[in-house]
Amino acid sequence: CNLKTDNGEVEFAWNLEDGKYIPIDSKLPDVFELIDRYNSSEDLEEQKALKKEVVEKVKKEIRNVQKYQNLPNTIDRCVLVVPDGVLDIAPELIGMGRESNVYICGYRDVLHIAHMLNEQYMYLKRQGDIGRYIQTINLLYQTLDKITKKIEAINKGIEIIRNASDEITHNIKSAQREGINKPL
Repeated sequence: CNLKTDNGEVEFAWNLEDGKYIPIDSKLPDVFELIDRYNSSEDLEEQKALKKEVVEKVKKEIRNVQKYQNLPNTIDRCVLVVPDGVLDIAPELIGMGRESNVYICGYRDVLHIAHMLNEQYMYLKRQGDIGRYIQTINLLYQTLDKITKKIEAINKGIEIIRNASDEITHNIKSAQREGINKPL
């Protein structure tokens, strides 16, 4: 059934029987056409471009479904269900999602993944305080990873600005040496 959360409504949820749920989302209808085009193409460059497009759409959806994690009625993990052909084209997406506690699977595997996450949750819950500490530490690692990625993006931006500034300075000095900026 649908689950209302503080960050919107998720399509499906696995009930953990204690007021918590595992969010399960599946919102990628536009990749079916890309999969069909990929499978029917014999051009490697076209396949590479289609794969890149599929990967970008799934990465965007990974970021989108993360909003359902760690809410009052959800756990720190969620499931993103994709058409099975997506994972045939780009199995590396499973690892990309896992880095964000988003478990990516095809339709045929969603029950297995949800059951596994249910078992992990129940195990940590039985651990009591230790289980809560483990969850907190995992959340801190996940948060630190997000911060690190933002810092890397900021550093890349600073590098681009620094390079542009250096190029402008070089062009101004070159123009000054050539006397272009001297009054007539």
